[in-house]
Amino acid sequence: MNILTYIAIAIGGIVAVGSTLSITLGIFGTIIYKIIRSAKYKISLFD
Repeated sequence: MNILTYIAIAIGGIVAVGSTLSITLGIFGTIIYKIIRSAKYKISLFD
């Protein structure tokens, strides 16, 4: 296979891992933020 193919595969893999990590961290960050906010201000998790 061509070297450009390997470079394209590597870049695609890095982008895929990066997007997966950002989505996962964003979800957990939102959940933690909502729990802290509900404990601090005594409001619902769903507001």
